[in-house]
Formats: sequence, C-alpha cells, structure tokens
Amino acid sequence: MMITSWTHSNPRRRYFSYGMKEGKRDEKGCNYFEWYDLIMCRRSTALIPGLLRSMNAKDATIEKLRAWERKLVSATVLLALLLLFVCWCKKPEIRMG
Repeated sequence: MMITSWTHSNPRRRYFSYGMKEGKRDEKGCNYFEWYDLIMCRRSTALIPGLLRSMNAKDATIEKLRAWERKLVSATVLLALLLLFVCWCKKPEIRMG
C-alpha cells in the first residue's frame, strides 16, 4: 500500500508499506517499507512544511470568507424582500373618479 509521509524529515514523500491492509494504518505489519519517491534536497525538505502551513492557512481563510459571503448574500436577499414588501404595502390606491 502506498502511503505519504508527513514528517519534517520526509514531507510529502511517498513510500510502499508492506503487511498493512488498505484503510487500517494502525495495524502493525512487518515494518518493511520502500521509498517510492527519491530523496529530496535539504532546501526542499526545509521549505515544503512551511509552504504547506501557508497553504493550509490560506485555505482556512478562504473558507471563512466564503461563509461570510453566504451570510452577506442571505442578508441582502432578506433586505430586498423586506423592501419589496414595504413598498407593496404602502402602494397608494388608484381610484377612478
């Protein structure tokens, strides 16, 4: 089974783990693994965790902004409906004379 390492020394480096069943990573296998990806240079190993944290923080900010946007759209629609209702109620009656 192919697994992705998220350790600081091997960020995002994939490897094969033998003796584990799909979806059951807690079970102990034979503890044999084989790297799928090549070793990364030190600079990549130092940069990737920071980039991932930055990307995750930006994703969280985007989700918060999308939630805020949904609230603003809902409030705008409610205000528009309220305005239409008030205008409809205040409509002067036209009398034929």
